[in-house]
Amino acid sequence: SPLNGSTPARPMRLESLAQFTQYLTSMPDPQKVSSALARGPLSIFGARALRIMIALDDDRLVLVSDHGHSEEESSRYREISLHLDVPLTHSYREGRILRMDARQAVVDVPAYAMDKRLWDEMLTRLGATTMISAPIVSDGAAIGAYSMLVADLRAWEDVDDAYLTVISATLGLWMSHSHNGISESLDAPHPTLDASLRLTKRQVTILHLIDHGRSNEAIGAALGYSLSTVKAEMQAIHRTLRTHDRSSAVARAYELGILPLQPEFRPISTQVDAGGVRNSS
Repeated sequence: SPLNGSTPARPMRLESLAQFTQYLTSMPDPQKVSSALARGPLSIFGARALRIMIALDDDRLVLVSDHGHSEEESSRYREISLHLDVPLTHSYREGRILRMDARQAVVDVPAYAMDKRLWDEMLTRLGATTMISAPIVSDGAAIGAYSMLVADLRAWEDVDDAYLTVISATLGLWMSHSHNGISESLDAPHPTLDASLRLTKRQVTILHLIDHGRSNEAIGAALGYSLSTVKAEMQAIHRTLRTHDRSSAVARAYELGILPLQPEFRPISTQVDAGGVRNSS
């Protein structure tokens, strides 16, 4: 048993990895890869749920494949801003494997704490106690990350880190292959039951301007957007950040580490808005 027992024999690990690698050479449907990985090489850890994500545009992780999650959970974490401090983004940025108590992570990680209901239901349904994340590596650089939720993890050993590192490289070979089908899978329509955990550059810029006291009208004038566009973006921001007003959205953005980012915008003219802040083109 992978739970609370001794480390599985190395021949078993190698056989499972070999079978999974052979499976990837067939260029399967990307959505099926997570189930094959959870039921194959990662079954020794008792993986209850798994996410495989690819880095795009240097600012986000995008879901390629998941196993064991509800449609609501998949929708919420379909995209994750790389500026957020969550285990997956840390593994990607730092290139290392992380293990956390899952319940404690919901308390300690602000991005998870704001989704406490979703996480509590998920962990209870899965019977999961531990969260493990690791980078996906190709040619020595991280190109994505994967995470799993496991139940009653046995004592961790050095060989486990080495094993997950090999899986990281194996996924990297598949993810970097030109015929893996990932692009087509990402372009396919997906259920949208919740806002993804990512703000666009436009939304981050709007939050910066709100933080500097700008009204919706002034934001629209500075960025060249209509008032209805600014309001629509604010509604999207509230859905993502689980907020209901401008001040709480700004506070949540600071808490999550989003707001300190430099805004990327050029106002369309030089003017002084209602808040007395001068813009220059």
